[in-house]
Amino acid sequence: MSEKVFPRQEVIGDIVVTEGGMDLRDWFAGQALAGLCANPYNSKFSARAIVDSAYDLADCAMERRKK
Repeated sequence: MSEKVFPRQEVIGDIVVTEGGMDLRDWFAGQALAGLCANPYNSKFSARAIVDSAYDLADCAMERRKK
């Protein structure tokens, strides 16, 4: 099961219900994508190549977390 970030929490009486959220890997990829898109030198690459790079970086981040 993948780790979730930014889950929605709702308090129902004395119970806290947590659901949803986005996969941590997707969040890492989104952060990497923002950085890659901010670099004007990356405009020569295709969108697919940039997104693939973002997920490669996310995978590295996920692997690094295991150490």
